[in-house]
Amino acid sequence: MKMFLRMSVAVSVIFFSAAAFAAPDDTWYGGIGFVLARHLPNPATSDESFVASFPVGTISRGEDPRGWRIYAGYRFNSFVSFESGYTGGLSSESNARIVDGRFMETRFREMELRSLDFSLVAGAPTPVRGLGAFAGLGVERTMTEIWSRYDFYFDGVQFFSREEYSRKYDMATVKRVGFVFNPSWSDRNGNWAIRLEHIDGSAGKKSTVLGTQFSF
Repeated sequence: MKMFLRMSVAVSVIFFSAAAFAAPDDTWYGGIGFVLARHLPNPATSDESFVASFPVGTISRGEDPRGWRIYAGYRFNSFVSFESGYTGGLSSESNARIVDGRFMETRFREMELRSLDFSLVAGAPTPVRGLGAFAGLGVERTMTEIWSRYDFYFDGVQFFSREEYSRKYDMATVKRVGFVFNPSWSDRNGNWAIRLEHIDGSAGKKSTVLGTQFSF
């Protein structure tokens, strides 16, 4: 079962160069990016103490750190914008197993996170032509979904199985930094730019986003 990422509400401060703001004021912009995440929440936290209480027990964890992000915004002037984005595609899973004599139990969990953010954006130039740096601080709303399956065995034969589903929402602050590069020739191609962003979110997770941006 595939899992997706975080729900967030963010307020950011982004610093662009004058070239990055080649598009006129009072304009819309949007973009899409590839997300690479680190330090995703661990779905097996509740299982670790359970496994440790038995003489024979193992636990493993894996994650898919690759996701995606889409966003759109409105630029009021060369320095201030309002932006909203959605992130998905990140997941993690865990497998736990305990053995007590002739009895064995296995636990499998999959976790999905999704995010929605709203950002207030401000800008300033950098010395490098076409390159802008950005940083920001915001508030994040995260939706976490966890699907769990428990299987019970006696002498190697399964005699019981059950499944659980849970969903929770969290609010947290986020910090954002990154760069926007606007090639000079892009003025002839819809004011296209390359955007690289680092997001430090809730539960210790960190994401790097590389994508494109267009002004309309």
